[in-house]
Amino acid sequence: MPRYRPVVATLTLAGLRVSELCALNCDHVDLARRELRVLDAKTPAGVRRVDIHEELAAYKAARGAAWEPGEPAFVNARSKRWTRNAIAQHVIPPALEEANRQRAEAGLPEIREEVTPHTLRYTCIASLFAAGADQEYVADQVGHEDVTTTNRIYRYVLQRRRRGEIGRRRQLAMRESAADVGRSEHLPTRAREP
Repeated sequence: MPRYRPVVATLTLAGLRVSELCALNCDHVDLARRELRVLDAKTPAGVRRVDIHEELAAYKAARGAAWEPGEPAFVNARSKRWTRNAIAQHVIPPALEEANRQRAEAGLPEIREEVTPHTLRYTCIASLFAAGADQEYVADQVGHEDVTTTNRIYRYVLQRRRRGEIGRRRQLAMRESAADVGRSEHLPTRAREP
């Protein structure tokens, strides 16, 4: 299993802050209950239980005997706990490169925005809302004390998406308009009758 995949999947699907992911130990991952226990958080609301994804079962199996209580849940190539900076510098760039490679194969535009671990947290929030989750559930999952923070982030994500879509539509309209002007210049003109 690729070493970066479970880190990116957990940041994206569980919406953890990168510091929360780095602090997780193996015993904080409860596959039977399908939850992560976040104990080291930025705020009191950040201490929480988060629904987890199937990716972690495969990751735990791949770790084998190294998956022990008290040991870091997410480790780097040296079997040491990941740090926030190392994830930002060594995990996100290759994951973004791979995502863009797959998007190119599918005929999709590349992701050009700066992607950080926190960007993946925003992606989680947006995807939970898109899946129909209510604001209290989303706030609980990501550890926000107040749903207004959650809603503000969701509005921000939607505004960025809309701006991108509006920009793409404007470019398309401008190209079509330029093509129409080009076609009209090449149309034969009728001679005026006296």
